[in-house]
This record gives sequence, C-alpha cells and structure tokens, in this order.
Amino acid sequence: VNLLATQYTSEYDAFDNMYDDGAKLPMVGSGSAAVVPNEDVTVKIANANTTPTSPSRFLATVVVPAEAIADGASNIDVIVKEELPQSQSNLGIEVDGEVKTFEINVAGVKAGNTEPIDVYLYVGKNQNVGNVVYHTLPDGTVEELIIVAYTEGFIRFKTTSFSPFSVA
Repeated sequence: VNLLATQYTSEYDAFDNMYDDGAKLPMVGSGSAAVVPNEDVTVKIANANTTPTSPSRFLATVVVPAEAIADGASNIDVIVKEELPQSQSNLGIEVDGEVKTFEINVAGVKAGNTEPIDVYLYVGKNQNVGNVVYHTLPDGTVEELIIVAYTEGFIRFKTTSFSPFSVA
C-alpha cells in the first residue's frame, strides 16, 4: 500500500491552509504484460499520480528481450517508484544538479541474466541530465550504466538485472 496525501484548500492547520503548498507527489506506477514464447515483452508503466493529459503520465517503459525471460514466467511485472528520501532508492540520476531517485522492481527475469534490458524512465522535459546511472550489484561492486538517450523527458539506459541501484 502506498498512501499519498495533500491538504484540501478548505483545511487549515494552526497557521493557514498553505503549509503543503507546492508539495510534490512522487511518481509511482506498476504494469504487467503477458509473456509470449520467443518474443520480447514491453511493459508500459502509467504514473498513478497524474492526469491522462499530464506530460509525465507514463513513468517508464521496460523492454525485456525474450532471452532474458525466466523459464516458466507467465508475466513480466514492473513496479516503479520515485523515492523520497533518497536513501531508500535503488536508482539515482543527476537532473539539473540534483539527484532524482527511483526504485525499480522487475519480476520474471532470469536469475543471472546477461541480456541487456532497455529501461525508459521519465525524469522531466528540458532538464540538464547527467550521463551515468550507478548500479550496485549483489556482490557490492558498482557498475556505471551509460544513459543511451534523453528524449522527450525520458532517459534510456540498459541493465541486465534489477538488484539495487544507487548513486556512487
């Protein structure tokens, strides 16, 4: 359960009704797609905290190649959450001098997968985006994942697993 709340303008605290004015709801969403034998699986994740016309209404797209899908998997399930505070995240990206952090979980991928999986993640349009995502592997080593593209507010990078991500 992920509970998000803001104050109604008709509600007042001890001072006024503006204490959370400008408060930002984090981006969060999930998606699932059925596995078809010998075919890549694309999962689009809608941002649960937007309207249908919002520029960030799609939070992410994950494309899992057929070779990376676990034997017996019937679905690829993805959960993406923008994390606040940053210490709880598994993915960090520098955007306009600040670190945006996300947690990404993908179920249905082979253990020990070596096939690159494409991840398209919305970080905002017209941003000054860094070019590296740092990925902490299960053994504690850190690898640099190069951002392949930044288009229409989405960064694209490739990874082979979804063990914890962090900013080094």
